[in-house]
Amino acid sequence: MWEQVRRPFWAIQGYGLVAITFLSFFPRLFHLQEYLFFSLFILALLGSLVEKRTPWTRTSLDLPLLLFVGWILVTVPFALDPAYSLTEWRKLVAQLLVLYWVLFVFRSDNNEKLTHWILAAVVAGTIASCAYTLVDFVERGGTWRDRQVRAEAPSSDYNWLTTYMVIAIPMLIVAALAYRDWFKRVIAGLAVGLACVTQVASFTRAGWLAHVTEGLTFALMTGRRWLLVWVLGGTVLIGVALVTLSQFGYHSSTVDPWTWDARVAVWKLGVQEIVAHPIFGVGYGNDTFVKKYPESLTQYKEALSTKD
Repeated sequence: MWEQVRRPFWAIQGYGLVAITFLSFFPRLFHLQEYLFFSLFILALLGSLVEKRTPWTRTSLDLPLLLFVGWILVTVPFALDPAYSLTEWRKLVAQLLVLYWVLFVFRSDNNEKLTHWILAAVVAGTIASCAYTLVDFVERGGTWRDRQVRAEAPSSDYNWLTTYMVIAIPMLIVAALAYRDWFKRVIAGLAVGLACVTQVASFTRAGWLAHVTEGLTFALMTGRRWLLVWVLGGTVLIGVALVTLSQFGYHSSTVDPWTWDARVAVWKLGVQEIVAHPIFGVGYGNDTFVKKYPESLTQYKEALSTKD
């Protein structure tokens, strides 16, 4: 009986992975994505039991990840807020489960077919989210002149948006090159263009620098000196253009270094805590810093309101 349902069973797992990939572009649907994943994960475990094979796919990251997760758990009792750190630790474990579930599904399904479907989900998710984001950006008064208004992801912010564009754009380029059908290549190319425009409209300099790093890394790994020159030259030209425009009243906020100064101040506090608590730290999770230095958050909000 299992042989009759085996292929449909793993096909459902693959389609579920494609659906989760698409849902990832919409933060508001996170809980739906979460419920779908855990349902598929439990079914995958049951399928592995029936087939009498381990659901764990060995990788070179197994030991570092195990040590990382284990050490965070050890430090939880010493955190400023143990309950919060434990909650954040559980989120990390869930993310690792996603990683190994994806590897298991790829090992059980038609890898080439599934890869194409996932690329299609990335293309579709990018087009849908970027179209929504750009329309919202214009409706809120966003312009190319400065970053008083910044493109934001649906139901989220520009930090989430720029992070996903850093991940998605290289995959979209791969899709545009991998597709043999000209129509699919055009759609993938459209997704690349929309993603690039959206990334620019986010006015997130860290995201822009991440793309520069991606370009430089790819050029060095493949030995393409011409690409290295183009990336470095383009970065310098864009930097000079922004500084020049700021002299005429454009993009003065974009080139304002106050966020860099804020980061340096946070890093100094972080180094102080590492020196004071070198072994167990003060807790795991983004909000731990705010719990330790609530006055820093207040100062940041005041500075942000002043800049706005």
